[in-house]
Amino acid sequence: MSLENKVNKQLSKLKKRALDQLNKRLDNEFHDTSKSIILEQRDIDLYKIELELQNAELLETQSKLNTILDEYTEFFDMAPIGYFILDKVGVIKNVNISGTKSLGLTKKQIIGKYFSTFIESKECQDRFYIHQNQVLETGKKQQFECKLNSEKTNEYFALIQTVIIKDTSKNFKHFLLTLSCINNQKEHEQSLERALNKEKKLNDMKSQFIAIASHEFRTPLAAILTSTELIERYNRPEDEEKKQNHFRRINGSVHRIKEILTDFLSENEIANGKIKNTPEKFHIKSFIENLINENMSSSTNHKIAYTHLGLESDIYLDKKILKTSLINLLINAYKYSPKAELIEVISHQCENHITFSVRDFGIGIPENDQEMLFEPFFRAKNAENIQGTGLGLNITKRLIQIMGGTIDYETKENEGTIFTIIIPLL
Repeated sequence: MSLENKVNKQLSKLKKRALDQLNKRLDNEFHDTSKSIILEQRDIDLYKIELELQNAELLETQSKLNTILDEYTEFFDMAPIGYFILDKVGVIKNVNISGTKSLGLTKKQIIGKYFSTFIESKECQDRFYIHQNQVLETGKKQQFECKLNSEKTNEYFALIQTVIIKDTSKNFKHFLLTLSCINNQKEHEQSLERALNKEKKLNDMKSQFIAIASHEFRTPLAAILTSTELIERYNRPEDEEKKQNHFRRINGSVHRIKEILTDFLSENEIANGKIKNTPEKFHIKSFIENLINENMSSSTNHKIAYTHLGLESDIYLDKKILKTSLINLLINAYKYSPKAELIEVISHQCENHITFSVRDFGIGIPENDQEMLFEPFFRAKNAENIQGTGLGLNITKRLIQIMGGTIDYETKENEGTIFTIIIPLL
């Protein structure tokens, strides 16, 4: 064999060995790589499975949270009292159904507005700002009462309670404000207050009654006693005129006592509902003419000018109530115009109503006293020295109201007063 052939044969053997080693190495390397890839793939698969499990757990948690959120949202919306969520400056961020109903508005009309804009008075709005600051400063629930502007009702008294809601970092998140209607409570309080005021008024009236009665009765009784004692001394014929003067004085005093008793009895009968409207048919013009003639003796200084206007047909009214009312006005006209000579009385009969007016030219009623004019036992400042129980106008007004009528007046101090009665005709 030639040398060349030996070398080529040797090279072939070496190449074969090299290829075997290379293939073996490649086999080993491929095996290691595959193993690594498999391991990596397993890790990837495990991680993927973990992600899928975590995702499923998150989805389940989210579903539970959504359920809880729905439940709390339903609880928030369906709560029987108003819930308002406010930011730090008092702007409404959310409101439940009860809150919208309490204001008579929609959510759209409420959200984004300052809560204070729904509080009625400026004073209560200022109190609300103080209320908010107290909640912020103390971190505790605060409450106060106020009246709200509500489209639902004219009056809406509310109890407002406010707390702070904090986030997970313990920082301010929002105000939670609850609003409860306390109209019934306020109505009860007002009823109690009215009852207490009524009781106080009755007590005051009793005191006034005792004071006025003792004063009003004392004067005529003293006059009767004095005149009686003097009459006993007049035995001579020339004393006859003096005796007659004292008899007239006694008669006037008795008449005055009768007036006082009539006022007190009338007030008591009206208060107890004993006076009823009992209309009857009569002619108004002749009725008033007779009434004036019967009562002219009450005043010797005045002339009464009577005028009738309008229709003159029969009317249908309670004669007794009307007579008492007009006599009271005439007596007042006498008393409160002592220096005047004339009193004017006018009746005006229309188809559906009749009007009576009594005018004097006396002392009039001071402006500051006019508001209390029809109150029982009230006496104007310029009438304190004139006899009277202070019941006449109060009785007259209540009698006129029993007939379904009204009474009003025009007055000017030192110039006189006109009282006008209007009564509907049946």
